[in-house]
Amino acid sequence: MAKQDDQIMNVTELAKYLGMGSGGIYRLVWLRKIPTIRVAGCRLIRFRKGEIDKWLESCTVAERSQEF
Repeated sequence: MAKQDDQIMNVTELAKYLGMGSGGIYRLVWLRKIPTIRVAGCRLIRFRKGEIDKWLESCTVAERSQEF
């Protein structure tokens, strides 16, 4: 059985995982802002959950201290 980080998701599954529409996912792919797996010879796009989680962490803005 594959580890959770090795899970492969399609656009619909990733959109549900991230809580956004599939159009937003396609836009991120088109802009090359999100890590993808492209199946050679066809237009299939897949996503590795572990890479998406790392990408999310790198996109997260650190909370600023509330010193005024």
